[in-house]
Amino acid sequence: MEPIKGGTLARLPEEAAAAFNAYYQDQKTLPSQASLAIRYAASLSEVEIVLSGMSDLSQLDDNTAYMQDFKPLTEEEKELVEKITTILNRTIKVPCTSCRYCMEECPIQVNIPEYFGLLNLFAVTGKKTNMYYQRYSMNHAKASECLKCGRCEKICPQHIPIRKFLDEFAELYE
Repeated sequence: MEPIKGGTLARLPEEAAAAFNAYYQDQKTLPSQASLAIRYAASLSEVEIVLSGMSDLSQLDDNTAYMQDFKPLTEEEKELVEKITTILNRTIKVPCTSCRYCMEECPIQVNIPEYFGLLNLFAVTGKKTNMYYQRYSMNHAKASECLKCGRCEKICPQHIPIRKFLDEFAELYE
């Protein structure tokens, strides 16, 4: 997914980004957040090839820059990854990357990624954004209209229990 879990690990939440920046503050050039995730995967002993989706030239330049002279993660960087993982797990309710594969399978076009984005925003801020829900549901089925067919869950690369979270979302927003 482009880059790193649909961008989730390339644009860290504020607290996780602060930990990342603090760790690398003494370096001349701050590495990209995406580089830590790719280097993590490439540092695993059983991994031989790491593929990263890229959507523009700057992402290609970034990937090739730190992979040309690849250095596995240090023990301290592995601890940083654990710290960031803890922060992410605490702040992200639904691990949706907005890949939209679920939308391809949904027979009534429930706007799953956008609804999950609102659910995550509520989990972090405690604020409901009804205006966005109204906009997202204008041309798509509402969360409560889900047929519970499960086709979306079969194709979800994150193995998210989509129907469960749609029920939770509908309870909150409808």
